[in-house]
Amino acid sequence: MRMQRSAGENSGRGKRTAGSGGKLRADSKGGKYIFNPMIHRQRLSRFLSSILNRQVRVRQILPNEGGRIVAGSPFVIMDIVVELEDRSQMRSVYTIVIMEESVEEFHRHPEAYIHRGRQQFDTGLKMPLLQEYVFIPLDVYRKKLHNKAIETELEAWLGFLAFDDLERIWEISRYDPVFGEMYHELSEFRRKPKEVLGMFSGSSLKVGDRH
Repeated sequence: MRMQRSAGENSGRGKRTAGSGGKLRADSKGGKYIFNPMIHRQRLSRFLSSILNRQVRVRQILPNEGGRIVAGSPFVIMDIVVELEDRSQMRSVYTIVIMEESVEEFHRHPEAYIHRGRQQFDTGLKMPLLQEYVFIPLDVYRKKLHNKAIETELEAWLGFLAFDDLERIWEISRYDPVFGEMYHELSEFRRKPKEVLGMFSGSSLKVGDRH
């Protein structure tokens, strides 16, 4: 599975960036910490489960790019191996793209903020390929959820990524305590990044590797 996050300019083109809610999208280091699979593997598993609409558990982060921020760009890419609830490995290979600013084509479908698809051949050939795609335009999500209460876990996760106003932060925090914890951790990280990262160095990271 490959998960990546991008943010275009207002036109939907241009630079890419990475981050998450509460203005986390403009704070790539904070985003890397909040979803660090070595520290918060269970959290990342819940997030992916809500997107894939099935229970999965993060099993391994592949060393290719492994969640690091690519040099010269705040674009985040993670290659992740996950297993299903019965501990079998998921066969499909998913590419999940989360966009801050999406191109016009996504806005032609204002009722849909998550698009799932597979590859197909123009000849009609039926070949069971494993590659699947998920595209999530957060700008479309924000418009669709305007003046609408958050009702599902997927909406809460995407709200954490998309919204930064206090009313929404309070609503998302009340939906599930885990989001309140993440907002608190993000606040602490921004105030004392070195101290927070130091708390999870050494033995803490080894514990994260075993889960």
